[in-house]
Amino acid sequence: MTVSPVQSSVVASGGGVIGIFAVEAAVAAVNLGWTVVVARRALPRVASEADISAQEWRAPFLRFAAFTTVEALLALIVWRRSEFFFLNAYSTDTQIGFYSIAFAGVTALSLIPQTLAFTVSPAFATLLGAGDWARIRAGYGRTLRLLTLGTLPLAAGAIALGPAAIELAYGKNYSEAGTVLLVMLALLPLLPLYSASASLLTGLGRALAPMLLTAIAAAVNLGLDFLFIPRWDAIGAAAASTAAQVVVMGPIVVHAMRLAGGVRLHANELLRAALASVASGASAWAIWLALGGAAGLLLGLLAGAAVFALLAAIFRILPAEDAEWLEGAAGARLGGLVGRGCRILASASTASVSS
Repeated sequence: MTVSPVQSSVVASGGGVIGIFAVEAAVAAVNLGWTVVVARRALPRVASEADISAQEWRAPFLRFAAFTTVEALLALIVWRRSEFFFLNAYSTDTQIGFYSIAFAGVTALSLIPQTLAFTVSPAFATLLGAGDWARIRAGYGRTLRLLTLGTLPLAAGAIALGPAAIELAYGKNYSEAGTVLLVMLALLPLLPLYSASASLLTGLGRALAPMLLTAIAAAVNLGLDFLFIPRWDAIGAAAASTAAQVVVMGPIVVHAMRLAGGVRLHANELLRAALASVASGASAWAIWLALGGAAGLLLGLLAGAAVFALLAAIFRILPAEDAEWLEGAAGARLGGLVGRGCRILASASTASVSS
């Protein structure tokens, strides 16, 4: 759980967990207000180019906004910090600290795939307006594959070295936070699949199914919080949160893939990437285990990265069609290094243009 200086002051003054949430709610309200102001200023420029009446878009827009608002509120239970209320009621400040450290680490690691996935949501909406389902399918499939390929080594490195990094930063007394971290990292390799699928559904205006699934997951989350946290403290909180996320992640991915239709994941390349990631994580962990301390952590990180880069080139983990797309989009970057990297990593298999 990342805490700002203002939130730290609230805690120091006796505000506790509720004070932290109050500060976050106030900041969110300010951000929402400013976003509304900016959007209203930009709307006339967009509306002047649109040849639609208010009656055609107002009802679908309000329905979509209502569903997504409810989903966002429910997502606070599933994805954010509902466990802190239960830890505050049933456990100790020490356990809250363990969970906070692990939660902050997983949140930081999740930002990259989540942010990249949701940047393509407007593109899906634009393609929907043009009725170009072939490009929607191709873009969704590419987003799934590339984000997963990028997240697999990240997850392997975090699993291998995350507990060691926590122990090095906070001391041996906080080693239990490393165990909590491992439980919460279990779903990180699958996060790109969910994020890309949620982005697709948002772009296509499909908000009902995500809202209903998030409601079910929130109920599961609260029930497991009651069941797990009094027994297993921070580890129970991590297990409850992870289990609830499975409830919403799996069905969202299946729903999005069925909606897009004909999406190829290129399982062979993903499997080879997973093997390279496991080997890199094992190498990093072995180096840290042998050396220990900050030197072992740094050398383990470098060794893991080197092993992954070598095996990625040997295994050719990048689907040919994605390598071609990347080279065309950014091959000239970094003095042509991106293009050369794409060619080195590209699979020799024939790619399907439609996926």
